[in-house]
Amino acid sequence: MDGNWQADLERWVAPFAAALRHKTKARMCPAYVAGLIGPGDRKSIQPMAARDGTVSYDRLHHFIGSGVWDAAPLEAVLLAEADKMVGGGDAWLIVDDTALPKKGRHSVGRVIASGARFGYVLADSGYGSSGPFRQALSERGLKWAVGLSRRQNVYPADVTLIFPVAKTGRRRKYHIPDRPPVSAEAMLADEKWQKVSWRRGTKGRLSCLFAACRVRVADGHKHRMLDGRV
Repeated sequence: MDGNWQADLERWVAPFAAALRHKTKARMCPAYVAGLIGPGDRKSIQPMAARDGTVSYDRLHHFIGSGVWDAAPLEAVLLAEADKMVGGGDAWLIVDDTALPKKGRHSVGRVIASGARFGYVLADSGYGSSGPFRQALSERGLKWAVGLSRRQNVYPADVTLIFPVAKTGRRRKYHIPDRPPVSAEAMLADEKWQKVSWRRGTKGRLSCLFAACRVRVADGHKHRMLDGRV
C-alpha cells in the first residue's frame, strides 16, 4: 500500500470531519476510517488504536460510543462531494435501501432538494413495482430503468381505452382497457430470449437471458390507486 495513503485519506475526509464541528471528533474520524481500511485483519477498536499509535483506545472508543450523532451535516457533505465528483445531467442515481427502520417524521430520499444533479434513475423491483414511484420519476423529467416483479400485470403496448355503455345500472365513470392484463412473466413467455454477457465477476463471466417486449404497466386509474386496487 502506498505510504502516502493516510495523507490522501485525511484530505478526502477533511470536509466530513469539519462537518462534525468538534475538534476531538474531527481528529478521531480519519483515525477510525484509516483503521477500517488500513492494514491488519482485526478491525475492533483496541487493535486499530494500537496500530495507529497516535490515538488512545479510550478516545477512539468514546468517539464511536458517545451517543447518537446528528447525521444531517455529514449527509449534506456527502451529497455535495458526490455531486462534485460525478454530478450532472448524465449522472445515474441508484436507489437502494439500507434495511434500517425509518425513524422520525421526515421522508427518505430528498436528493433533488439537496442540489445533487442527475438525469437517470435505477432501482430494483422493491421500488420499481410501485406505480406512484415510477410516475413521480416521470413527473420530474427523469429517465429511469427499474425492476418489476414477474407477477406485475401488464398490457400489450397497443392496448386502448374504451368507454363501454352499461345496459343497466349506474353510468360508468372511467374508461377501461379493451383487454384484460396478464403477468409480465406470461407476456414474455413466447418472446425470443438471448444470452448476454457483460463482464467477468469473482466466479466467472456474468451472463443472463434477456428478452425485450414493449408493454404498458397495469397501474390502474390514478383515482383508484388510493384504495390499493390496480
